[in-house]
Amino acid sequence: QTMLFSATMPEPIRRLAEVHMKTDKVYGNVSEDKLTVDEVDQYFIAVDKKQKVSMLAALLKHKHVQRGVVFCRTQRTVDWLARMLYSRGIKAEAMHGAQRQTQRTRVLDAFKSGRANILVSTNLVSRGLHIEDVTHVINFDFPQEPETYVHRIGRTARQGKRGEAITFCTNLLEVQELRKIEDLTGAPIRELKPVQKVPVPA
Repeated sequence: QTMLFSATMPEPIRRLAEVHMKTDKVYGNVSEDKLTVDEVDQYFIAVDKKQKVSMLAALLKHKHVQRGVVFCRTQRTVDWLARMLYSRGIKAEAMHGAQRQTQRTRVLDAFKSGRANILVSTNLVSRGLHIEDVTHVINFDFPQEPETYVHRIGRTARQGKRGEAITFCTNLLEVQELRKIEDLTGAPIRELKPVQKVPVPA
């Protein structure tokens, strides 16, 4: 018996399975996340790349986010963005796979206890970690696959509670990809108008 496990099942992984698995193969999904998250209000904001940090800081303050997860594509962006938010008076912590386990544990403890109310992370946090009372998920960097989007927004609205998911779109292609995700999940993703930007403290 041969088994192949993957955190996500995008088309390249499916092609790999077609080459190496037997013809009577069976696909199974053991994820706890649903394709649609009915309790999540989903939005997107069209924003210029150069304004993303200012827009994020303004959004977090405008929404009075008590416990939010911000997703980035790379570990380097995670570290940089956490510093940028902290410099704007936002209690943000960074977490990604390059950190030691002791450091990740410290960051999670700070987030769960409320000493930090924003967790900036790679997709490391999008699966497997159960953090209660996450009110907002923000895709600072656009998710590369629809499955990634679903897993990310599944960090909020757990145990029957409502939550918000907001995705930054920096070009028309990302908006079009988001519309495909909307068709796939059957849940509306509405546009939010940009909020007033927060200036950098002197």
